Amino acid sequence: MNSEQGGFSILSVRKLARIVIVTMPILAAALRAQPNSIKPQFEAASVKLSVPGARGMSMTGGPGTDDPGHVVLRNCHLESLIMAAYDLETFEISGGPAWLIGNFGPASVKADIVATMPPGTTKRQFELMLQRLLEERFNLVMHVERKETTTYDLALGKNRPKFLPKTTSGESSVGSPGAPVSPALGTDGFPALPFAGSSTSVMGNRARLHEPKATMEQLAQILSRNAGAPVKDMTGLRGEYDINLFLGGNDNDPDQITLEQAVEDQLGLKMIRSKGFADFFIVDHMDKIPTEN
Repeated sequence: MNSEQGGFSILSVRKLARIVIVTMPILAAALRAQPNSIKPQFEAASVKLSVPGARGMSMTGGPGTDDPGHVVLRNCHLESLIMAAYDLETFEISGGPAWLIGNFGPASVKADIVATMPPGTTKRQFELMLQRLLEERFNLVMHVERKETTTYDLALGKNRPKFLPKTTSGESSVGSPGAPVSPALGTDGFPALPFAGSSTSVMGNRARLHEPKATMEQLAQILSRNAGAPVKDMTGLRGEYDINLFLGGNDNDPDQITLEQAVEDQLGLKMIRSKGFADFFIVDHMDKIPTEN
């Protein structure tokens, strides 16, 4: 069973930034226009490759946590670090060597990073610091290509939405904070949630998401990750909502519940497919081994 805080993908639950950091999308044009020399940098940073065979990826500290001036990243795939630094989803990044993109198996390369920063560092500044670290220590080089692709508009359905505004506390009614649930299917046939609050569980071809205080923009980001294509919020709904979503199938029909069907049946919203243009990030070069500390 795979469990993570934040939005889920039944195909991939690897976006490191969603563990701790929820960020606004970064415009590719702004990225291209910002030279590395003017990006902020960590006060100090130790970078080394993870121990071969180590399992489990984690990130503690940083902006928005109880330890804002200190961040520790353990056993992190280099692709995940790129996605965290540039706020990308898996479908937005390609290219690079065979060991980098889409390789989360034994041959993948992982790193441990321990860094310090001023306590007042914002999430955006943290992203820029991580960008600079990857560019300087791993010689990361990328370029952006704008391509036509499938896109979705997230819109209201024919009837009222089937979700409610967040509760007063914004907390989940499932379990208690810090009390993990053993890997198991719930009585409804879907994975039990791992802990209270924003959480996700994936077992086999079934997944359950609970976001107790999600905006529609955040929901669109979650759906984008699962659709493998950009999703734009066109609902016009403001505020934060308590979102529950189930994906997967049953033993006779593994693909019974599709993403678009789940959104319409369970949330009362529609994902309207169309064509549009989006920015895609292509890795031109990245070293496998970082420069010395």
